[in-house]
Amino acid sequence: MKFRVTPAVPALLLALAAAPAMADSDIAPGPARYASVSSLNWDLEDGFAEASGVRLVLGQQLSENLSVELHGGMGGDDNVTLMTTDPTPVAVNGDLGLQQLVGLFLRAQWPVTEQVRLFGLVGYSRVKAEFEGAAGFTAGGTALARDGFGESESGNSYGGGLEFNVLSGLLDGGLHLTADYIVYLDRSGARFDARSVGLKLAF
Repeated sequence: MKFRVTPAVPALLLALAAAPAMADSDIAPGPARYASVSSLNWDLEDGFAEASGVRLVLGQQLSENLSVELHGGMGGDDNVTLMTTDPTPVAVNGDLGLQQLVGLFLRAQWPVTEQVRLFGLVGYSRVKAEFEGAAGFTAGGTALARDGFGESESGNSYGGGLEFNVLSGLLDGGLHLTADYIVYLDRSGARFDARSVGLKLAF
């Protein structure tokens, strides 16, 4: 698998973060740090492989509307068919899974209402996938030396989502429901995107 880089648009997010808030001006700034855990419903190459894993996000707020985030994810696999190239082309069935996802993002957000915020993300990510075929599979009658392999690719990332306040009477109003869609890689032969829903705790 070959994992084209789509240019990121950090300047646009910075402009949006600096724009006047669309909600009441007396909304208090959020806490400086936060963490979230969510599902990671990923898709490789527009349906070639699809599965669900888990994602952890750690964030540091820089201002009321601007933050930096570190994303980490893993898990989930799908049964796929790959073609060997040596010594002769042979179709090989196996499981393709997400071994590791790491990304660093700039996040801009702005209020829609007092309870709802819209946010956008741009950043850079590294994705590592692993293929495991049946042990001892052969190609053209010749046993291959390994039954699996891993490959990683890096590139620009972008996405966006919504955040909702939930159970505002608990945890000092720091609990939020998040939903987002992020394209972690957008390169020829290596588009990797994910839809995530989870809980975020500000502290």
